[in-house]
Amino acid sequence: MSPIILHMMECLTNQMEIESLLNPEGESQILREISDEEIYQAVMDTLEARENMEITGWDDVDNNVPPEPCPTCCNVVKATSTINKYIIELNDPQSCKLEAMLNAFNWQLHFDKTKNLKEMMLTDFFTPA
Repeated sequence: MSPIILHMMECLTNQMEIESLLNPEGESQILREISDEEIYQAVMDTLEARENMEITGWDDVDNNVPPEPCPTCCNVVKATSTINKYIIELNDPQSCKLEAMLNAFNWQLHFDKTKNLKEMMLTDFFTPA
């Protein structure tokens, strides 16, 4: 056989159908197993995650887990007090800075709490006779 015919036969055997090139067997089998509703739900979850990322800075879309409640002011004051007890013993520059920041934060929490109090008079607690 001539080299040209051999080359042509080799080219014919190396050809691939466009369908198998665009949809490889492994990938097309996966697509058949996924329903349109599952694809729709995946797209909606992605959009919701993107919106959550813009609003809250994280993409939590698991609606089955209830959100962890925010700690109360009393819990935060207790936590800062506990951290301050530990920091006082360290005696290094970073600890001193953190101690000052926690004390300032603690003061701010107490200030905000007192700012929201309602002014009352002693006579508010007694009913007229």
